[in-house]
Amino acid sequence: MVLSNWNGRKGKSKETLLIIRYRLPAGNVPNSVDTDMEPLQPGDRLDGFVIESSLYDGAMARIYRSRDLLTDEVVALKIPFGDIINTPILFYHYQNEERIGRLLNHPHVVRFFHRNRSRQYIIQEYVPGNDLRKFIGRKKKLEFSRACAIILQIADALTYLHGCGVIHLDLKPENIILSNEWVKLIDFGLAVKATLPDLLAEDFSSPHGTPFYIAPEQVAGIRCEPRSDIYSLGVILFEMLTGHLPFPRSTKLSDTRLRLKSDPVPPRYYEPELDPKIQEILLKALAKKPEERFESADDFAYDLQHLEQVQVTERGRRIKKPCWFLARLKPAVSFSLGTSNPFFSLSDKPQLLGAVIDDDSADNVVESLRRRVLMLGGEVTLLTVLEEEDDSHFLKYGREVAGEHLRNRLEHFVQRFRRYNIDPTIRLIRGNATDVICSVARQLHAVCVVLGPSRKPGLFGSSVVKKVTAKIETEVLIAETRPHTLVWTMQGLAIDRLSEEQVIAIDIFLVDGWFNHVSWLADLALSLLLDSGAEVELDSKHCLIGKWLSELRKDPYWQRVARHLDPVHLELHAVAEKMV
Repeated sequence: MVLSNWNGRKGKSKETLLIIRYRLPAGNVPNSVDTDMEPLQPGDRLDGFVIESSLYDGAMARIYRSRDLLTDEVVALKIPFGDIINTPILFYHYQNEERIGRLLNHPHVVRFFHRNRSRQYIIQEYVPGNDLRKFIGRKKKLEFSRACAIILQIADALTYLHGCGVIHLDLKPENIILSNEWVKLIDFGLAVKATLPDLLAEDFSSPHGTPFYIAPEQVAGIRCEPRSDIYSLGVILFEMLTGHLPFPRSTKLSDTRLRLKSDPVPPRYYEPELDPKIQEILLKALAKKPEERFESADDFAYDLQHLEQVQVTERGRRIKKPCWFLARLKPAVSFSLGTSNPFFSLSDKPQLLGAVIDDDSADNVVESLRRRVLMLGGEVTLLTVLEEEDDSHFLKYGREVAGEHLRNRLEHFVQRFRRYNIDPTIRLIRGNATDVICSVARQLHAVCVVLGPSRKPGLFGSSVVKKVTAKIETEVLIAETRPHTLVWTMQGLAIDRLSEEQVIAIDIFLVDGWFNHVSWLADLALSLLLDSGAEVELDSKHCLIGKWLSELRKDPYWQRVARHLDPVHLELHAVAEKMV
């Protein structure tokens, strides 16, 4: 049995078969759930983690307290729901958080851990404690000193995030964990980063955020303003000090849009004894226009720490509640963004687009894209065109099952690109295949579009290829069907006469091979950790790198290359021998 299949599915991993096959006696395979659609239970294993308990069951994902079998540390596993064909936004939330979270490192931001995975999930530090919601809300409030201590920690996290070009865009009590008064900011599913495309803005027209805490410009669809986080932080502090919200506690869009037309309720309406200087700070943070708020989270924090320097104006003394009925008749405030906004920055690297479906032909698209992007030094977008929605419950269930398979396939593709420090963008868009491919290619100014043959007539097949080629000027390629073939046909060629494509093919073959060896060793280590007495049979006959090096030794042009690679290759096998 191939032990890389920790998700409990039968069959052999193609990736693992490229290296070495090893077998364990029956009974030594870890238990796991039989389907990704079933919730995990205590005792279930997912890759190198054992589930201990369920922590949270939300709209986008389930979170489990788990134990890392390799380090014996407690972690949190955030496993997104897999129905990405019926509900593509599920995938976008996961992609946002996974891509952004792995880049962050701050004491007040939850830590993300990277590990090879058999399916899509996020590994985070486990933070014991409660979210801020437990302590505030209707008829629940905090003393200013405690509220201020919490806000200052969040402001510190925001200063770090904004300095990294990241806007959280979903600050709310549920996303703030208190562990002995130490704050951790969580959930980056709605976040945006300056150097990454904002797909939630590109592919979805509705505003994103939690209605109670969303900034006015977010309601208007603007997601590139760091001061949106300052507004949300102001709402949280308002609620902490008064037990109320500055606008109606409603999820109706008409009520949410009220903040585009009216001033908020002054906090002293609810707490007349509140220091006018604190109200001055709060209402500045809650200004309708971003340019009228604090310039930064640091400025917000500074005023809270230096109340004696705050100048009180009329708004600080205000107590009367605004008339929301009349405010609804007013025009909404408009927003303008200057071209100097750093979140408008676009990459100047060549853009490559690959159209993939949930079919083995997509593997060929990925391989062709990897070769092209390494030659051009560009960036990759993988596009899946989804069929139009249908209300049939039978079809919806079928798409739910298919979505689970597609999600896992996409995770495999992402990991293959990341071996080369390339982080692909994935988009799921409904519509006609030809129209969507052409539209995205133009939007990206793609220099190359890669399509793959399909067993499904008309979908990325010859007719689609002809239509796409006719509609766009971009180079359109049909993916090759056999990866790594070039590396077996170079014997007899002088090394200094290799083409760029041949050099890239060798690079990809070797990087894949070394990654597979390391993954194999990790799987072997985990299996022995689970059962130190297991009898493991090592079989190197199926090692592709070993076979390739054997061929090189026969060729005088390539013997020197083989001599350089042999020691590393043999050492990896020696490590396995020592382990068993």
